[in-house]
Order: sequence, then C-alpha cells, then structure tokens
Amino acid sequence: MSEAEDSGKSDLLIINEVIRGNTGAFAGIIKEYQQPIMRLALSYLKSREAAEDAVQEIFIRAYRSLRTFSLDKRFRPWLYSLAVNHLKSSYRKRLRRFAVDVKGSSLETPAYRDPQETAELHETAEEIRKAVRALPAGLREVTLLYYLEGL
Repeated sequence: MSEAEDSGKSDLLIINEVIRGNTGAFAGIIKEYQQPIMRLALSYLKSREAAEDAVQEIFIRAYRSLRTFSLDKRFRPWLYSLAVNHLKSSYRKRLRRFAVDVKGSSLETPAYRDPQETAELHETAEEIRKAVRALPAGLREVTLLYYLEGL
C-alpha cells in the first residue's frame, strides 16, 4: 500500500471520529495538511499574515463541512478544492481593498511585509514565479496544485 493510500485511509478514520463527536481528532487533519495548505495560501496571497489567516479559515470551513463530505471520495482533493475556492475569494477581496486604497491615496507600505522574507523568496523562486505567472489562469492553478501540492 502506498503512502498516499495510507494517508487517505488515515484521513477517513479521523473524519469518522470527528463525525462521531471526537472533535479533538481533527487535529490530525490539521497536522497532516497545515504545511501544504500554507504553501498554497502563500502562492495565492503573497503575505505570510494573510496566508496564516486564510489557512485558519480554511480549516474552520473544512471542519464545519465534514458532515457534507462523502466518505467514498478522497479527502485531500476535497480539502484542496475548498482551500482554492477560499483563496480565490480572499485574493479578490485583497485586490478590491488595494484598489480602494490606491483610489483614496491612503496606500501605505503594508505592515505584514517582511523585507528579508520577501527577498529570500525572490532569490529562490523568481524565475519559477515569472514562468507560472505567464500561464493562463486555469493552467496556472493546475500547475500549482500539481507541482507544489502533488495533486
């Protein structure tokens, strides 16, 4: 049995526990998926603070939606679908906020940007980001999910 199959079965066991009332079991889902979902959030939002907030919201939504999850499906794609939908929405909200700030001429340097972190990210991944940005939106999303998250 592959590691992915083991993980999928483990996820289903945890989900069953949560549905039966063991809410603490959801910590296993968070432990398993927190880092990959954080990477995905950073790729969309470009801000650690915004990504951390989004990841928390994604796990809250996932927890609240577990009862609608079909146990005959794979959990990982379901969670990523929920995450991508939330991140797209968050990204659009941030763009609207930015546009309002620019129109109102009250735009300041955001406090959430860590210059050292930004520089490190640019050094290690600028060419990859340029190539991914050049892709059409649908292909860009598929590429990020496939190459960064292994889906």
